[in-house]
Amino acid sequence: GMFEKALLVVLVSFLSACASEGLAYLMLYRTDKYNRLRTSLEVHVKKLEKKKEGDKKKKVDRYEDQVKTLSRDLAMVKIQSTLLVSLSFVVLIAFLNSLCVRANVDFEEGLRLHTHTHT
Repeated sequence: GMFEKALLVVLVSFLSACASEGLAYLMLYRTDKYNRLRTSLEVHVKKLEKKKEGDKKKKVDRYEDQVKTLSRDLAMVKIQSTLLVSLSFVVLIAFLNSLCVRANVDFEEGLRLHTHTHT
């Protein structure tokens, strides 16, 4: 009844969240590009902090620009991954919806046949 449907919705939601995290992990955090960018950004941030202490304006500006560029590149990689995960879930939801609609139609057909044969 109603409780089973609610439980199914919660279960599908939980599994979708797990799948989303798994996809994000595989498509983003395990990629060489992401890890290279993240490491490079960390190195440049540390160098920038050291240069700020030395107060060489030109070098500080150059490192700040590099940090901004790396941050932007990293954000783009994350956005691409998020878009792919989102798109895959739109497809999944459409598929699940079509299954539910088909199951509902089959159920209604069965009811109609049942009432016609038993009247």
